[in-house]
Amino acid sequence: MKKNLYVIFLLLTFSNNAFSEKIDQAWKNDKFVYTQIFQREYTQEHLHGNPLQRVTKIFVKLDFIPREAKLARKDLGAGFEDDRDKILMSLYVKYLDRTNWYQQEAICNKIKNNYICNANITDGGNFILDFNSKNQIFLDFSENNSIPLEECVKGAWENSEGKVSTLTNKYGKGEKFILYKNNNIPISKIISKNCFDF
Repeated sequence: MKKNLYVIFLLLTFSNNAFSEKIDQAWKNDKFVYTQIFQREYTQEHLHGNPLQRVTKIFVKLDFIPREAKLARKDLGAGFEDDRDKILMSLYVKYLDRTNWYQQEAICNKIKNNYICNANITDGGNFILDFNSKNQIFLDFSENNSIPLEECVKGAWENSEGKVSTLTNKYGKGEKFILYKNNNIPISKIISKNCFDF
């Protein structure tokens, strides 16, 4: 009897996890949703010419949720009930003075010609996302010196105390970055797999 209950428990656990994952990703099935990846890896020459910069690598995954993506918006909930074009952003950063990767997530709302992004992790602030050209984006953190990024640690529930950094230079001032589109880069092959544990 105990063995049968154990098997039933395993089956329920597996089906529950599979069902949750399917529900969590349902918005990606909307035909209007699409993804683009942007990145920048700074050369030693660039870093020598900009000695205050701490960021050595930065990757951004943008999931575009336009107004037409009704199914995705319904699945994503209250933050998507207005008629503005939106972007879900995943941001990954490597620093000169830190060993591990850091991450942040944001919801970006189109306002006129650019996007205002609201950082999600640890109640972060706002920053600007702009599309400079077909193959570039501009990230502006200069108005907010405290956009937090959490260290990519093993396990979603590991204590992150003392494992937060910001997108600031060595003087604590918010930075600006230009990134280039490169959808051929498999982010999971470059960035620590711990960034995807959440």
